[in-house]
Amino acid sequence: MKHFFLSVGEQLEIYKIGMAELFQSAFMIVSTLLLNHFAIFYGDDVVAGFGIALRIVQIPEFLTMGLFLGLIPFFAFNYGKPNIKRLKVGIKAASVWIAAISILFVGIVYIFRTPIFALFTTDKELLTVGTLILVAMLISALFNGFTGLFMGIFQATGQGTPTTILAVLQGVLYIPIIFILHMTFGLHGVIWSMTVTEIITCLVGIVLFIPFQLQLNKKAIVTNEA
Repeated sequence: MKHFFLSVGEQLEIYKIGMAELFQSAFMIVSTLLLNHFAIFYGDDVVAGFGIALRIVQIPEFLTMGLFLGLIPFFAFNYGKPNIKRLKVGIKAASVWIAAISILFVGIVYIFRTPIFALFTTDKELLTVGTLILVAMLISALFNGFTGLFMGIFQATGQGTPTTILAVLQGVLYIPIIFILHMTFGLHGVIWSMTVTEIITCLVGIVLFIPFQLQLNKKAIVTNEA
């Protein structure tokens, strides 16, 4: 262990990625508390509807999460080697699989949303509000996997700034959005607040990924020349 040493610069590289993960986890807790706080205003059916819809939508979210988290070592190894061609092939393959899983699951569940939700309750009021919540969360799930993929790529390649921006943005953005939508649209605003936040975060992820893609292209040229 006496030969094990991390310079200050190396430690900062670790901390800048770790802090982003810390912020994301902290804001996730705040977002859940806010959602529950506003849902309570509209009764137990709404709270129960969010709970059931969340469990259903977590199926594709966890599948896509398994992909982008499992690929982080692959991204890191090929970026550091560097083998940019293999890295880009991996990113493309992950994108295709995430899109396929999300679109297939969302499409099937959307078509059969009422009978699927009816498996969990026979209450008509809960069924009505629950299916609406499920639709909003299904749309959110279409973007959630790609946001996670962007985060995984940025973390694996040591891109501290975009990682932190995405981690903080998702939480910071949700707070004003749920307040504004709640005051403007009431229950419907609360239901769609997470979806709006997820879409905006994913779009920001795309914007952040564009300069990173250009960086990869330049690195590939330098590697080939070497």
